[in-house]
Amino acid sequence: MPDALEISVTNQHQVLEALAQNDRQWQPRLVVHNDGRREYTYRLPKGAPELSFPEIKALLRSPPDYSDDAESITTLLTALNRYGVTVVIAEPNRAGASGEWNPRRGELRIGHSVVSQGTRSFRRVLNHEAIHVAQSCFGGSIRSSPRALGLSRGIDEQAMLQLNGPVYAGISSSQRLLEEEAYANQDELMLGALLLDVHCRR
Repeated sequence: MPDALEISVTNQHQVLEALAQNDRQWQPRLVVHNDGRREYTYRLPKGAPELSFPEIKALLRSPPDYSDDAESITTLLTALNRYGVTVVIAEPNRAGASGEWNPRRGELRIGHSVVSQGTRSFRRVLNHEAIHVAQSCFGGSIRSSPRALGLSRGIDEQAMLQLNGPVYAGISSSQRLLEEEAYANQDELMLGALLLDVHCRR
């Protein structure tokens, strides 16, 4: 994939295919060595616990289904396009960030590392940033400074580690509130698109 790729209506399918291909890295596979020894190999997302043998067997029998995530990505990209947001696969300006919303440019960036992690990670980051776009719309327009929507801010331990990490060092209390809203709701599959429809204008 090029250093910067704008996601348009015409190349959405290409992006989804790349994500589906990257999903395969998390699927365990059986390796039979020359000496007849059998071994299951797999990759784990950062921080994930090792899989037990029954979990490996279950994944081999029934691989994860990411179709809901892919559908959510398509819905989100369509909504973002409808309200004039440019979505780009490119490195965010904030060092270490996975994604970034720049209201002045009307540009939403998602890092290449997120694409390499597959469909679910991409959907989560896209949804997170779409919530920030809705916060801008709530602040007045797509190009306004984001304003808190009043959503739940109950975040899990992993999100708390992210917020207390170097990426967010030095952010203001109002910026942290915006991030807490996005982290707390990023796993709600269709929420980002719904918030865009409620708060943004064409």
